[in-house]
Amino acid sequence: MSIDDHYAAFLKGIDEYNAAMFFECHDTWEEIWQEIYGKDKRFLHGLIQTSIGLYHFTNKNTKGARSMFAKAFSKLEHYQPVYRGIDVSEMMQHIETVCFPVIERLEQGDDVVLTNSMLPKIILQSST
Repeated sequence: MSIDDHYAAFLKGIDEYNAAMFFECHDTWEEIWQEIYGKDKRFLHGLIQTSIGLYHFTNKNTKGARSMFAKAFSKLEHYQPVYRGIDVSEMMQHIETVCFPVIERLEQGDDVVLTNSMLPKIILQSST
């Protein structure tokens, strides 16, 4: 099976991700992940780990966020620039240029107010 066999749930996960419902997104995608194989499985696992990293990020758990982002990036780097309509390069770049500096500020003890603009969004492009 592939993501195509669970495309409605895949899109539901994207909607949850974009609504900053990262825990719910993780659950939605994990159900699919358990049933697919091949290249899609590793890709989806990277997305799941990204959503967990963002969950930790929004809860100011810097250690958890760093750990999950590292795991996600090790998988997602193989799917750049675009896979399954998701601009993987842009998502990773956003996390590196926006989220990591915020994580560093939090680790330094700064009182950072997290805003929606700090969170990457998934805008589907035509599949490649």
